[in-house]
Amino acid sequence: MNIIEQIKYKFTIRDAIDRIGLHTQTQRGRLVANCPFHAGDNTPSLIIYEEQHRFFCFGCHASGDQVDMMARFWGCDTRQAVKELARELGVSQGKRDPEAERQAREKLEENRRRLEQRERLEATFTHEFLLLAAVERACYGAFFNYQRNHDDPEAIRQFEAAVNLIGDVVPMLDQMHYGPERLAAMTAAQRWWGR
Repeated sequence: MNIIEQIKYKFTIRDAIDRIGLHTQTQRGRLVANCPFHAGDNTPSLIIYEEQHRFFCFGCHASGDQVDMMARFWGCDTRQAVKELARELGVSQGKRDPEAERQAREKLEENRRRLEQRERLEATFTHEFLLLAAVERACYGAFFNYQRNHDDPEAIRQFEAAVNLIGDVVPMLDQMHYGPERLAAMTAAQRWWGR
């Protein structure tokens, strides 16, 4: 393991954020902050990818890893930042440490697996949410059509189908934390039809 890999193993992007003193928040499952590298950043434009140990600013286009972040913050080049971090962390270019290398590889592999799993779950959740939201809109459309045309056999058929769908959709949306107001409205519509 070379000196940069040793530094990155001991000093994470989270450590760099803490050292700089960035105030982070989570938006859409990502860590964001106001960028310290350009003036006038009033809204969070710096995205931190913790599991990849990377950052990117949509304002000034600063990007890199934890070493690059510290180099920019200190106003020096990457080589100087590596030397300073190595000194602080007690990292030397001496003998290789096979155990540390193995642990670093395992940690990177685990981070990659977690990231892939999260991306799969997010994609599945988004697809299911959009599908269920479309069903909900169709149900409400059938309900309002029935209110306007309650004598129309087609409106009655569509409304009956919508009420049957709501019985399946409400528990799924509830599991996805869809929101109590909408769930209450859909449940009330189902009870109204079933009376």
